[in-house]
Amino acid sequence: MATNDRLNEQFKINDGESRKIASIGQRLFSIEKDRLPNDWYLKKFPSQNLRKRNVYKNGKKTIRNALKLIRDGVKLGMLMTNQNISDFDNKTIKMFSPRLFSLVPEGNSGNLVYKFEYIFSKNRLLPTRSLLIRGVNILSPSILSLHDEGRETEKLLSISNLMQSFLPGDRSDLMDLITDISGISDAVEKARNSINENFVEEKGIDGQPLYFTKENITEIYGDIEKQKVDTMEDLYKSLTIDQLAEINSTGFASLTSEQLRHLYGSLSPYHDSNALERLTKIAKREGFMKYLDEDILKLSKASAFTLGSQKLNGSRSKRAVVNSPFAFSPFISKGGTISTPIVLSPIIFSPIILSPAIFGPFILSPWAFNPVILSPRVMAPFILNPLIFTPIVLSPLALQPFILSPGIFNPFVLSPLTLSPFILSPQVFTPIILSPMVLNPLILNPMAASPLILSPFAVSPFILSHQFLTAIVLSPYFLSPLILTNLTAVEVILSPSALS
Repeated sequence: MATNDRLNEQFKINDGESRKIASIGQRLFSIEKDRLPNDWYLKKFPSQNLRKRNVYKNGKKTIRNALKLIRDGVKLGMLMTNQNISDFDNKTIKMFSPRLFSLVPEGNSGNLVYKFEYIFSKNRLLPTRSLLIRGVNILSPSILSLHDEGRETEKLLSISNLMQSFLPGDRSDLMDLITDISGISDAVEKARNSINENFVEEKGIDGQPLYFTKENITEIYGDIEKQKVDTMEDLYKSLTIDQLAEINSTGFASLTSEQLRHLYGSLSPYHDSNALERLTKIAKREGFMKYLDEDILKLSKASAFTLGSQKLNGSRSKRAVVNSPFAFSPFISKGGTISTPIVLSPIIFSPIILSPAIFGPFILSPWAFNPVILSPRVMAPFILNPLIFTPIVLSPLALQPFILSPGIFNPFVLSPLTLSPFILSPQVFTPIILSPMVLNPLILNPMAASPLILSPFAVSPFILSHQFLTAIVLSPYFLSPLILTNLTAVEVILSPSALS
């Protein structure tokens, strides 16, 4: 004690100076730690590493237990109501997730999954797809579907079925209401007025109108064309009040059997026995509205939506970074560096923070342990670029496709995605949380244990992208059908859909 007192009295160290010495010691420790081997800190202080691992394992276990609790509760309810629970673990569960204005039947949207079995053929074990398993829907009906297919409630509550239950007059009134609310009638009237304003009625040299009349048709083309005009005049005179009202409201009307015989019969210049037989059968049955809807559907399927590619024009071109690996080199406020093409340059333990990128593709440059924080990316695709343990936080992505870039443990948090499809880029343990998606399809892109949580998405179909052991929670979706996509052990909870 005497020695310490003499030292304190000799050097006279007060509290402020002791704090300065402590801060200097911490700085020296951090500098020395960077100079030591990478795993020295983890070996010296293993408790820090264990604590991080325990937090991750506990979070993963909590999510798994919650999903298992939901699935077990549904299974118990089905047992109590004497329902079939065979292959229940492979079924998709939908809870409180209604489908509105769906485009395809529920069976074609992924509710049917395949059970794979194996057979021996020519001394080889080959997989075979043998059994269809239907999912479980709990308060998740398909309402106001835009098709008349499906089973039970879906077909009963489809728009076409509901429209057929209305009387013709009520149906026309409903269509008038829809056109008035949507503003179609005003737009049509405005277009018609603009055409009429620019229309000038031209006349010939002698003042005669430059359009056909019954008299000049007879003079030019003879009696055959005169008979056609007479036939059409008689047809117009035979129209009923209801037909005229339907023409005025919708632009067309269905003809009666007598009117069809007058138009296509043996005494008509428009004689066509095949057309008469075909149209008479349609008129006798439900009318041609059903066939008109089918033809419109066929026309819609014949068209395809494609995005035209745009070329970037400029007098200067950016130099690419080729064959230059990055390790323990954080990119902080270095948007210019990230905005250059990077090829054959793996990146490891190099976080990207506050570094927005524009046209900075990564090609054949694997990522590992590179969090992206507050770094938006535009036109910066990942091509042949695997990603491992790369969380993307508060970093919106636009026009950034993931092509042939598989990933594992790459969560998206508060990072909206627009026109950033995943193509042939399987993902495992890649949750999407609070990250809306628009025009973000999944194409040939299976995913496992990658839930969507509070992440609504629109115009983002799943095409040949099977989903395993995942969940869609509080994530409504619009115009995002499942096309040739199977769901296995998937929960859909409080996630209504429309036009899907």
